[in-house]
Amino acid sequence: MNPDIRVPRPDRIQIGCDVHSVQNVRQSIEVFGSRYLDTVFTAREQRECGYSAERLAGRYAAKEAVLKALKAPADIPVPWSNIEIHADAVGAPIVTLSGPIEAFARAQGFGIIEVTLSHEAGVALAFAAAHTAAWDLEMTAA
Repeated sequence: MNPDIRVPRPDRIQIGCDVHSVQNVRQSIEVFGSRYLDTVFTAREQRECGYSAERLAGRYAAKEAVLKALKAPADIPVPWSNIEIHADAVGAPIVTLSGPIEAFARAQGFGIIEVTLSHEAGVALAFAAAHTAAWDLEMTAA
C-alpha cells in the first residue's frame, strides 16, 4: 500500500448553465467597441480570445453560469471583470473571482469553481459547478 493520499471530496455542489448568442457579442463589439469589451472582459480574457466574438460569447456565458451556480443575490454588485475566465497551460478554462463575488463565494464555503464551454451554430454554452471540498484519506494499492 502507498502512504495515505489526500484527495478532495466535494461536500456541496451547485451548478449553473447559460447560453449566449455569438451575434449579440459581435454586435456589441461593433456598436460599443472597447467600452463593451473593457466593461465585460478583462484584458487577459480579451488577449486569450483574440477578440473572437465566438470565444468571447463563451466567456460571457461562463460568467453567467458562475453567477447562477453561486446563487449570488441580486443586491451584490458584481462587475463582470470580477469573474474572469482564462485558460490554463493546456487551454482548459479556469475561473478566477475577485471583489464582492469572491467574498460571497468564500463566505458560502465555495473554494472551487469549475466551468466548461462550448459553441456551435452561433450559440455559446457554459456549465459551471461551484463546490466546497473536504479532504479524505484514500488508501491506494501499490
